[in-house]
Amino acid sequence: MNNEERMSKVVWKEGSVISIETRLGLFTLAQMAKSPYLIFFNIFRREQNWGDVDLNEVPVLFCKAITRQFLKFSNVRKQKVAAPKNDLSLPDKWIHGYSASRLVTVWEGTPKERKFVFIGDGGDLVRIDINNHKGGPYKHRSGVYDEVLEENIKDSDVINSYELTGQAVFPSMNERLYLCSLEGKNVDPEKVIKFNLPIPDVFDTYINILSAKDDDDRNAMLSLYKA
Repeated sequence: MNNEERMSKVVWKEGSVISIETRLGLFTLAQMAKSPYLIFFNIFRREQNWGDVDLNEVPVLFCKAITRQFLKFSNVRKQKVAAPKNDLSLPDKWIHGYSASRLVTVWEGTPKERKFVFIGDGGDLVRIDINNHKGGPYKHRSGVYDEVLEENIKDSDVINSYELTGQAVFPSMNERLYLCSLEGKNVDPEKVIKFNLPIPDVFDTYINILSAKDDDDRNAMLSLYKA
């Protein structure tokens, strides 16, 4: 019996469990919640053997909205043997990043110095009632969230506790998941950059994705994620 199915065309079904290849040869599990949100789990394996997994017992890494582009270009397979998580409720507190673009320089003055244009410098803690939302604009005048809970966040505990709004793309999300596997916990390079926090050396590949200047650079990055 085939317990996994390659998803050439992704059909969203709430509750479905999928595997995602982070970098080549390393896989993790996620579960479809309210579209387009995935719940990602802190479990990583070199082999796609998930029959002993009950996602009710596996720690959640984070929840994140994803793009169709992420599903299209990632190696995604529907998994039929891992027991799904029962509670698919999504968080109602998120960080809404500011949207002005700026030039970012990382590791300045070193051989690894990189410069790239980045969207956002800080953000607000907001409430978004995703679970009960029926469609259309949210309550705040912006239409993208219900209310602002804290403006211009500075508290590192708040920054570390909540996810950014916005949708994840390939391959930066794949690299984020790979970094989570290395650290054994939730890691978010985008948030680190957005809030001007110290950037670890292990973020090197993620930074290279953002700073790629031409097709040769981009193709070199893609070889880490696609055979």
